[in-house]
Amino acid sequence: MNSLRVEYLAIVDGTDGFCADVTALGHLLQSDRRLLLQGNTVTYDGQNFVCEIQAGATEDQTNRFFHLAVVCDDIRHRDAFEALLKTLRRLLYKLANKEPQVLWDDVGRYHATNAYPIIHELENLLRKLITKFMLTKVGLGWTKEAVPKEVSESIKMKIASTGSTYLNHVDFIQLSHFLFKPYTTGDTKRILDDLDKSKDVGELVLADVKRLIPRSNWDRYFSAVVKCESEFIRIRWERLYELRNHVAHNRSLGRAEFQDIESLVGEIRPIIENALAGVGDVVLSPSEKETVAENVAINRHALNGEYIELWNRTHEKLFALAMLVSSPENQQRVQRLGNSPASLLNILSDGGAIPGSIRSQLKECSRLRNVIVHHSDVTFPESKLNREITKLRSLLDIIETQIERGGSPDRNDHLSVGHENLEPNNAEKMELDDDGK
Repeated sequence: MNSLRVEYLAIVDGTDGFCADVTALGHLLQSDRRLLLQGNTVTYDGQNFVCEIQAGATEDQTNRFFHLAVVCDDIRHRDAFEALLKTLRRLLYKLANKEPQVLWDDVGRYHATNAYPIIHELENLLRKLITKFMLTKVGLGWTKEAVPKEVSESIKMKIASTGSTYLNHVDFIQLSHFLFKPYTTGDTKRILDDLDKSKDVGELVLADVKRLIPRSNWDRYFSAVVKCESEFIRIRWERLYELRNHVAHNRSLGRAEFQDIESLVGEIRPIIENALAGVGDVVLSPSEKETVAENVAINRHALNGEYIELWNRTHEKLFALAMLVSSPENQQRVQRLGNSPASLLNILSDGGAIPGSIRSQLKECSRLRNVIVHHSDVTFPESKLNREITKLRSLLDIIETQIERGGSPDRNDHLSVGHENLEPNNAEKMELDDDGK
């Protein structure tokens, strides 16, 4: 871009005789001593620019308009040109009592063009950090090869075909949620129920209560490596998102906004770079890896979150039912295997607490949960997730009813709850992570 062209349109009340023609407008503009108008040339602080002015009346003859086109032929004089534009806008505002309409703005386009690579580079730097963190520390199945063929064929999942990770398609502001959005790790409903039932604060488990304190992944895993709180980055990232939208949606970007972008990127970039250098020092326990994976899945889609939350409640109720129906000598085994839904289902089915059909359906639900959480390149249609949520909610109702009856099964519980059955052979091949969630 070697030259810059900017055009303004000012609408003036036609009943007012003030500044009625181009000559009068020229006199108004030259009321600023820094500006001299001679023919098609405007001189501002000793620098010459092309200036074209047209005047006319609106179709209904009630208003007049002035159309100004100003051109800077040498981009090296951009500073003086922008100062001229600021003066013109101020004078046209005095004339029309409102801001002039911008018909064309090469200056805004110039700043937006220069801002784009700066923002794009920082955005991809954060993608790099999150991808490295998720692959090396959490160990998610972020490549389509990790998705069993039988899974994709049996439940008709939509799988990315490009080989790029899920993060390549995440919105700019959503990208920050991976690291900077606070979340809790505790079972809020259960802990609040315990709080409501307790008569003494000593009955509460402090570790459980602390899990209700929302913290971001940055504060959990990076703040010790990089001495910076997530709130500092989050505020600046959100402001950068606002400015990025001006660039992305072809809005005018002024010099001050461009300087804001440079300043924000200058603050955020070294923090992200330091975090990248420190990824190797981040340590996650197996339970923390599972928590992070769940949080990522929840942020991908609201229905993912609804399904995961419903499954976690189901898992909790399965544990409660297994404890309820087990003899005192077997309860220790239930506690030891409590993190494995498959083990709990085997205990309940072998003990006759739930029929085999319910066990099979809940195992399918567990496998679906694992695909949602551990395979970022898998996307389910909303209709599919809604059906699965309805199915799981029905199964949860059955388990809760079992608990209310003291663990005694209802002979009608083997009836279908309205779900899509998988082929038995495929169901066995779908085993993803039965020893985990």
